[in-house]
Amino acid sequence: MALLTIFAALLFHPMAMLIHLGGRSVGECTVDRTSPAHLRTSAHHLPSIAEYKKRWRAMMAKDPLSNTNKPLVADSTKNVLIGIPCRRDDADYRAIVRQTWMSQHGVCKVWERGVGGQPCAVTVSFVIGTDSEDQKLPTDCVKSNDCFGVVTPEGSGSEMGKKTIALFRKALRDFPWATHVAKMDMDAFPHLQEWLSEVPAGPYSLGGWMLDHYGCGSLAFCPPKECGHPINGNLLEYAGQGDTQKCWSYPQGGFYVLSRALAQGVFDESTGTCNHGPFGVEDLMVGKSAVEFARKEKLRSVATWSAVTPERKKQIFEHLGG
Repeated sequence: MALLTIFAALLFHPMAMLIHLGGRSVGECTVDRTSPAHLRTSAHHLPSIAEYKKRWRAMMAKDPLSNTNKPLVADSTKNVLIGIPCRRDDADYRAIVRQTWMSQHGVCKVWERGVGGQPCAVTVSFVIGTDSEDQKLPTDCVKSNDCFGVVTPEGSGSEMGKKTIALFRKALRDFPWATHVAKMDMDAFPHLQEWLSEVPAGPYSLGGWMLDHYGCGSLAFCPPKECGHPINGNLLEYAGQGDTQKCWSYPQGGFYVLSRALAQGVFDESTGTCNHGPFGVEDLMVGKSAVEFARKEKLRSVATWSAVTPERKKQIFEHLGG
């Protein structure tokens, strides 16, 4: 019967392919081997380089700061590190990112932060999978001073989940100045001044395009359907009729940001709540683990996006995955 059920689910709902068929882990944090298309990270499903260049230049042209010499406005209370997981052979795509939104005044490369007294509104690093701590980074990374390596396999699905977990752990360990850590896919384009204004304040926060049961695909592993979206800017508060202690939401994986304290609670190698998986693919794991940590610590609030409309979301960042 179980096999018939799975076959029927795949036949009538292709996105049901994220039935847990055996997790794989980084440390103890678990992510699924498979995922439906709208949940899977799209970092390795990029358009052709010509199409990517065309789209990134078009999005840059309409960015509010693109035709000005004004720098991004830095906020001393928000020292954000953005990590962008990518493949070693994505050099041509990295070049386009560097030529577009990374070229704005106030965007600092990770290994040039503070050089020459330049104020950094955000700091950016590409994140490369390596076979060992000693493996060299790609030539373009070395030349541009804007990559770091994490010892994880390259690939999609669970491999990208592993890289994301490693990204947060390295950020927490090696960059103590970072008050917030963000993960962004290569197919996401940030309108940084707008995005920075939406990075939630407070010691515990998770900012991103938040999804509920229906946004997830109405599948068994999704947030409870009775809960809906978080309300009042609080990841722990829901308007639905379900058991609010069981309600949770998660950020769409194209671009999201955690405050340092929350990231520590989720990703710590020994005590992080992501150790209690599996929760499915990476973005679901992040949302579920963040809520679990907050409730374990008896927090009353975790700041999040709850009033962002689809129109506003496109002003903050655009994502080829939707």
